Amino acid sequence: MNELLFTCGLLLLGGTICGTIARWLKLPTLTGYIAAGILLGSQGLDLLPHHHVKSISEPVNDIAMALV
Repeated sequence: MNELLFTCGLLLLGGTICGTIARWLKLPTLTGYIAAGILLGSQGLDLLPHHHVKSISEPVNDIAMALV
């Protein structure tokens, strides 16, 4: 459970930092969030365990689709 919370925290921290950098570069904040996901995920530095990403992404996708 602690590793899953660490993964969530790392995603939130990375998104905040990259979103701030994107805003500083006069880009949309969403661009920074996407860049953080690519950088931290398997396409970039591969810092996040794949089974944690899968367990986090399923409820997040369901909530996003419900909001749409």
